[in-house]
Amino acid sequence: MSADIEGSKGEVGAAKGRLTPLTANRGVFMSLSLDWLTFSKSKCIKDLRDIQDEIIRTFKSFREYRRLKHGYEGVDLAVDGVLTTRGSHVVADFPGQAMQYVRYSLGMSDEKVIEWFLSRGFKARRLDGAIDTADKSLNPLVAIRYHQNENVRCEASKWYYQPPGLTAGKAIFPKRGKGMTVYAGSPKSERRLRIYDKLEEMLLKTGEIPMNEFGEPLEHLTRIELQCRREAAQLLACQILQRGIGVIRPVMAGYLSFLNPRDKRKKRRREVARWWERIVGEERTCLTLPQVVMSPDRSLKWIKKQVLPTLKAMREIAPDKWKALVEDWMPEYELPPATAREWNAWVTARAAYKAATEELIRQEKEDNEEWRVQKLLADASPTEYDEEAC
Repeated sequence: MSADIEGSKGEVGAAKGRLTPLTANRGVFMSLSLDWLTFSKSKCIKDLRDIQDEIIRTFKSFREYRRLKHGYEGVDLAVDGVLTTRGSHVVADFPGQAMQYVRYSLGMSDEKVIEWFLSRGFKARRLDGAIDTADKSLNPLVAIRYHQNENVRCEASKWYYQPPGLTAGKAIFPKRGKGMTVYAGSPKSERRLRIYDKLEEMLLKTGEIPMNEFGEPLEHLTRIELQCRREAAQLLACQILQRGIGVIRPVMAGYLSFLNPRDKRKKRRREVARWWERIVGEERTCLTLPQVVMSPDRSLKWIKKQVLPTLKAMREIAPDKWKALVEDWMPEYELPPATAREWNAWVTARAAYKAATEELIRQEKEDNEEWRVQKLLADASPTEYDEEAC
């Protein structure tokens, strides 16, 4: 099980005609878990069916059909999760309730789930680490006030908040941030942190009443959730596999720090607020993301998004400029040798990949045809139970 998590495990209840995990008292003074996991694997041409069957046997499915956007389709997984494919691409998605089912009903820890997928060649594409704390020093309103007063040190420059029932950006704050959510980071970035009222969310979604370590109902519970996607998710998954689920605390501390408002030194020298150190600890860990390199694929995407509208407008509205671009400017431009080598290598790699994929598809068709012929011959041959044929 995840560190610092208490509650019932190994039991399954019935609701609405299907099995669902019983609610668990996760709201101890501080609980730490993974709230969302998404793994993907591509190029599963020859072993696609075997991979699907193995995932379903391990994490259970009712074989209910699921159809998602972008052409993905599949079945349910771990009650509230989903296993989808598109061509030879496999995606296993475990939202919060699915992780609760895996954790308490199947008895698999968060580290075990990550190890299971990474050992089979999958890559983490989304990973949400969550800390639930009953420390009254922190709530969403405190977080946004600290940011407005420039008492935070954060890797994200974009902050915004969502009061309950209102549109984002409205300066109407509920008392103690009840039902409120604060976001640090862009929705499209690889890392994004959320701070919201977990007590209100649990009451609205499941009716679950969180308890403290003495079995008493909590009056305050705040969740700090760090969402990692793409390369950041893969890096954090590897860190959890090496150091355990507790590495989420120093990673959060490295991403965001609330500073002591009484410390008037420069921001990089100011001490961290003591209540924040009580929650995330004193250790700081930063995920070192790989530097983005402009490959030909990225260049094409950038040209399609940023350059093509200008070129089309030039061709239709200013044909003289378009003619100068095509006939004069481009022929006179000298192509850098490094760029030429990069694009030649890209063309060669694309051709090799296409040839290898076509060969795999041809072999798979031949194997399927051979298996079909053998099955027909086996069905047509007499057996010891076929008395008339004997």
